[in-house]
Amino acid sequence: LSYDDKLNIIWKSAKDTLHSRNITAHPEVSVCVYSKTDDFGDFGLYITARAHEVTDEIELKRLIDIRFTQKGKPTPGISEFNGDSSARLYYAELTGMWVNDDSHEKVQINIGEL
Repeated sequence: LSYDDKLNIIWKSAKDTLHSRNITAHPEVSVCVYSKTDDFGDFGLYITARAHEVTDEIELKRLIDIRFTQKGKPTPGISEFNGDSSARLYYAELTGMWVNDDSHEKVQINIGEL
């Protein structure tokens, strides 16, 4: 899992997995990250996004560069994510974001300011 400068999410997945097929059929997705620590208590991050398989070669190159640079790995060519390759790159553009902590009040984050 990686992200761009607007915190949009980038990930790699096999094109024939159920969740990859579901994104094609239903691109509106949700993400929840929850943590509980003794020091900080409860924390939840809630995201709504619109996801898609990256097929445009210019977008694919840009997102491959971001993803593999963040992971400190060699950058593969686009052929590893299109054509006969089973792997695909997916991108989820944020449409909404909220946080929730011990107060149990969701606070919306203005994603336009990210």
